[in-house]
Amino acid sequence: MDHLRRSQGNVTGESSTSAPAQDECNFIWKQMVLNKVKHFAWRAVKGILPTREGLARRKVVEDPLCPLCGQAEESIVHCLRDCPFAKRVWQVSGLDWQGSGSWLLDFRGWWNALHQHADKEVFAQMLMTLWAIWNGRNKWVFEGIREEPCVLAGKAGILWQDFMEAVAKQETPSRSGLLVRWRPSRAGVFKINVDRCIV
Repeated sequence: MDHLRRSQGNVTGESSTSAPAQDECNFIWKQMVLNKVKHFAWRAVKGILPTREGLARRKVVEDPLCPLCGQAEESIVHCLRDCPFAKRVWQVSGLDWQGSGSWLLDFRGWWNALHQHADKEVFAQMLMTLWAIWNGRNKWVFEGIREEPCVLAGKAGILWQDFMEAVAKQETPSRSGLLVRWRPSRAGVFKINVDRCIV
């Protein structure tokens, strides 16, 4: 029905994303983290992570309580910050996860305080930690495997270090001193890239 009104000129098309929300999304996509972590962060900021509270609202599950602590409804901010399990992960990580007293804010407010408070590298580490908490929660919910907070904080740290090492290797100059990057071949020319030299 909406498409009929639009075709008749009665409805003007508007963007569903406001300028500040678009800036927030652009900020996420520019972070130096794995793409899967960027996608996770985008879903968290947009409020579309499938937490129990959100699923209960949509009548997908009946119980909105947090599967890790059972003390409160599992909202995004509860899952990633307020749950006693998440708090232990943050404490073990050594990161300033409270963001200058922003712990009273909702998730989006906390998110904004964190990225304004932390430098780029620390914020990227925080993203990895958020992702590790979410994955630890999912392992418990779907596989029945409960990882200790220190293990999750350690995994986030290792993930960050591995990513940064991979980025550094990618930017390492070749023996000739030139930066080697893949380039597509010219039209009509076939190019085969291999990892080994055949003698």
